[in-house]
Amino acid sequence: MKRHSFTRSVLLVCLLATPAASQEMMLGVGHADYARQGTDTGILSATYRHTPFYQGDKLALSFGAHVSVTGESDVYVAAGLYGRWAWPSGWFVDLSLMPGLYDAASPGNDLGTTLNFRSLLGVGYRFENERILSVAVSHKSNAGIDTFNPGVDALLVRYHVPLKHARRTRARRQKITRPWPKSH
Repeated sequence: MKRHSFTRSVLLVCLLATPAASQEMMLGVGHADYARQGTDTGILSATYRHTPFYQGDKLALSFGAHVSVTGESDVYVAAGLYGRWAWPSGWFVDLSLMPGLYDAASPGNDLGTTLNFRSLLGVGYRFENERILSVAVSHKSNAGIDTFNPGVDALLVRYHVPLKHARRTRARRQKITRPWPKSH
């Protein structure tokens, strides 16, 4: 029963983080390193960064949603805050803090509690074609909620895709001109 409710949570996060409401999708691949025990393994991640609720000269703050799965089938689903410091040169720094639910499929990869917190630090570059590559380091742990708190660190290479579908569609509609005169 626990597995089914967790799967429903993953699907709900994916549905709520639709491209129409998102500014950017990040797909990552990397390596997860379990601190004390457990099986170090590969990791896949998908993160949505929504339209910023604060946009300064260099700093943008937004909400985000995140799902990651390891090679051992450990799953983490989270939502939280996302910050980006970006410079006109194309370089940027990402920071995020996302509380979420962790399900260890492998007993050795248990992080002590279901509730865990993921922090992330990333550095990336935005190319002229709007595509983005970054490298990020993340840490997940229960932040001391339980005395057993081993944590897991991950190193990720991420490919970012700006999601501007709604804006592109509006722009196309505005560019379309009628070949006939407008009737009065």
